[in-house]
Amino acid sequence: MDLSTSTQSRRATRIVLGLCLAVVVIARSAASSSDSVSVPAADSANPVPFVATYDVRANGLIVGTSTVSLSGEAGDTYLLTQKSTSRGLGALLAQRMRTETSRWRLVGGRIQAMEYRSQLAGGDDEENAHLLFDWSHGRARNIGGGEHWEVELTPGMVDPLLMQMAMAIDLAGGQEHLAYRVPRQGRIKTYVFERAGEETIVLEAGSFRTQKLMRADDEIDRTVIWSAPDLGYLAVRISKERAWNVDTDVRLRKLERPARGPVAARPGQAPPSARL
Repeated sequence: MDLSTSTQSRRATRIVLGLCLAVVVIARSAASSSDSVSVPAADSANPVPFVATYDVRANGLIVGTSTVSLSGEAGDTYLLTQKSTSRGLGALLAQRMRTETSRWRLVGGRIQAMEYRSQLAGGDDEENAHLLFDWSHGRARNIGGGEHWEVELTPGMVDPLLMQMAMAIDLAGGQEHLAYRVPRQGRIKTYVFERAGEETIVLEAGSFRTQKLMRADDEIDRTVIWSAPDLGYLAVRISKERAWNVDTDVRLRKLERPARGPVAARPGQAPPSARL
């Protein structure tokens, strides 16, 4: 990593801590155009709690760890949590922890975003966002740190953590058009991905057959996602090559289901029971 300036070092740390990863419940049908992302009732009736741990690298060096977990709350409400901490070289640059949470519910078998929150001491407005999704009035409001704003909700809109979940559902349903709208900094940002074939990759967590995806609407940076069909299209690796020469690479290290213990496999072997 280029450490020639403290500004680049701080920026690199913020990027790796801000990567959005969400692990998904298995879904087998397409998303529909509505206020929420469609999930088959048979698969979404009892989402399985899990804990997934990822290593974050910057230009090949481990700089952080990201842990994503899913837990159930009252009724058909669930909480998706991601905690990102600096590690190794990243900890030398800045010892920081970012926590993101996404509260969502099942409405008629559909996933619907309710509340998103990001917390990072010393972070910017986006890193300390607090979004409320008011579907009854069709508005999403940020009441977090910095400038407050609101935008109009449109069918299928998700928060940053739920975007990966929506993508997994679309992949499981055979969708070819992979586009996701996320409210950020007072505007709606759209992310478009395209399929780029299948590829088997070997990680510390095991060997996985994956669907490779590439972001299609970014002419500056190159983002690639590897999603594993055998894990309900869980994103097992995300790579981002940046024009300003600090590349990031996030890889699955371990996958657990709290009620059943670890399901991580030996290197080179896919975990046979790791279906969420």
